[in-house]
Amino acid sequence: MTVNTVDTSIVGTYTVTYDVSDANNNNAVQVIRTVNVESSLSIEENTNYKLKVYPNPVDGKLTIQGLQKEVKVSIYNVLGKLVLSKTTLSEIDVYNLKSGIYIIKFENNQKVVTRRFIKN
Repeated sequence: MTVNTVDTSIVGTYTVTYDVSDANNNNAVQVIRTVNVESSLSIEENTNYKLKVYPNPVDGKLTIQGLQKEVKVSIYNVLGKLVLSKTTLSEIDVYNLKSGIYIIKFENNQKVVTRRFIKN
């Protein structure tokens, strides 16, 4: 059974609970995940904030262009697990990440911007 109260149209923090069992009624460990729904950037904000992350797909280092100062950078896998966090201005070494799709989040005092990238 999955209890999912996430409303993606309303900004907020939600909890998703997974209770599962196999065909023999053996229960798995309950898993609880927190989902944060954030407001998306408007077209005007996207136009004014010229942040580029490349190459995409990437093998070793992601280059970041458009930052004015160092910011906190967090990388999440598709399950929402934080896999890398650092402060940077220009590049991030993702060589040790497994192949897959990732979400990269840039945070400073005024803004949060997210991008997706693929690790080969």
